[in-house]
Amino acid sequence: MPEFSSFARHYINFGALNSLGIATSAGAKQLTKVQKGDWKDDRKTEAKKASGVRQGAGFRRSQGGGTVTLTVYREVGIPEVNWLRLQDDEKVFTYTVADEKQGLRLNFTCTVSNVDGSSDENGENMMTVVLAYTKRYIN
Repeated sequence: MPEFSSFARHYINFGALNSLGIATSAGAKQLTKVQKGDWKDDRKTEAKKASGVRQGAGFRRSQGGGTVTLTVYREVGIPEVNWLRLQDDEKVFTYTVADEKQGLRLNFTCTVSNVDGSSDENGENMMTVVLAYTKRYIN
């Protein structure tokens, strides 16, 4: 009987960045500052009608990518990922979400769409990072 997944890891693969934010080599990095991650597929399928057919006549599938929305903790000093730099550089990279115990693994080919920030009186300093993706791969 399958178990519920209760733990997921987030990875980014954009190449290792030096202190100036310049890529020096390739490699996936596990992220530890992601509070929440949501993904939305913009593709859809519609059932189409036709004259002379009482029910649906067929399917029409629209193409497209989607978005991954991350809520991440803001950091002091050098962040584990400089989301603003990736946005400014228009860098394309792979973002991965992997469930525990060989569960679901999603890979997205994406770029940073926008970065928003928030702060409150309790010291919750967060960023909302929206990644636009063109391709999603399931392993």
